This record gives sequence, C-alpha cells and structure tokens, in this order.
Amino acid sequence: MTKTSLSQDLFNIPYRPVDLPRVNVDLQRREDGSLILRSLDPEPAFEPTIIRAFLANASAVPERDFLGERGADGEWIRLSFAEAAKRVRAIGQWLLAQGLGQETPLMMLAGNSVNHAVLRLGAMAAGVPVCPVSLNYAYIGGDFARLRHVIELVRPALVYVEAGADIEPALTAFPGSVRVISSQPETLSIDALALDDIVATVPGDAIAHALTHPDPDAHVAYMLTSG
Repeated sequence: MTKTSLSQDLFNIPYRPVDLPRVNVDLQRREDGSLILRSLDPEPAFEPTIIRAFLANASAVPERDFLGERGADGEWIRLSFAEAAKRVRAIGQWLLAQGLGQETPLMMLAGNSVNHAVLRLGAMAAGVPVCPVSLNYAYIGGDFARLRHVIELVRPALVYVEAGADIEPALTAFPGSVRVISSQPETLSIDALALDDIVATVPGDAIAHALTHPDPDAHVAYMLTSG
C-alpha cells in the first residue's frame, strides 16, 4: 500500500459520534463578532490554597502514603499523610515563632527528598517564601559566584542542606546572619539546626491562624530558571 493510498484510507474511516455532557452556559454575541461564554453552574467548593488542599487530603486519608524514598540500604522510607501533616504544622509553627515571614525567605540547597518536601510545605503554611537552588551551584567550587548572586537576589534568612562535608564549602558564600538547617547536622562541622528538633515543635495558635487566614498576595516560592 502506498503512502498516498494509506492517507486516503485514513480519511475514509467514519467518525464515531462523541456524547458530550450538556454544558449549562450563557452565550453572548457581541457586535465585534466575539463570543462571551459564562458558566451558569454554581462554582464548586474548593480549598483556597495548596497547603489547605494537602491538609484536607491528610484528614481524608491519613494512613495513605504521601511520599516515599529509598534509604541508604535500598529499602523504602515511607511517610503517611497524617505524619506529613503533623510535621508540616510543626515546621510552620517553628518558623512563625522565629519571627519569619514574607521578607525572610528559606533557601533549599538540597535535592528532592521527603524532608525537602515537608520543609517546603511547612514554609508555605507559615507564609515564608522558599527558593530551591540546584546543588550544582554548591558543587561548582571556586568563589561560588552564581550561588552568591542568588543569595544577593533572594536574601534568605535560612538555608536548608541535607548533609555531608561536600556541601560545607558552599555555605561560606552565605552571610553570617543566615542560619543553617540540616537533616543530618552531625555530618557538618558548623553549627546547624537539626530538622528533627524543628519537626518536634508543638503546633499552636500561630500556625492555626496562618492556615485559616492565608494572604492571597503572598509570595510562595522564588523559582530561578536559566532562561
């Protein structure tokens, strides 16, 4: 069969009618030829923020796995929605207790991980902007010019790192006022806040108020691209 005849055969295949759901809309035709469609159905209920949607899921399916990652032994480390929500509220409470907010971002100098996710959600819950930065900026060495440029733009109050001496040289690029959070502070020679201590914080009125009174104009994250 030639290419031409094959194309013609495809055109000759009968279309199957599609049964579309009935849409309840108002149609306005304007003199300039434009059509204005407006739904007449009531707006469905929805959570106003991503963090509230996450917490709603945590209430609905608390024991379901939220995230998982491979441990050093290759076995899965799983975090349930219930435990994740507990950690997120604790992190948010701790950040607010430190007086952090829109003007004091958290920089994430770490790869994807369960801890990265819950810390980022905790910051979102507290209204603290997060700026994830590629680990390449930490491993590039030299004077860390690119990392210093990002630090100057974002002006973080906190920086999160996972662990390891290989990340430590990059921390010299940060001003002394920037505090370091680590999931394994014992692997660093510098003083670092332990993430385990932060997630042990007891949630209180501060995070409860932040969750029920989100600021629609607040910055959630600063995403730096190469473009």
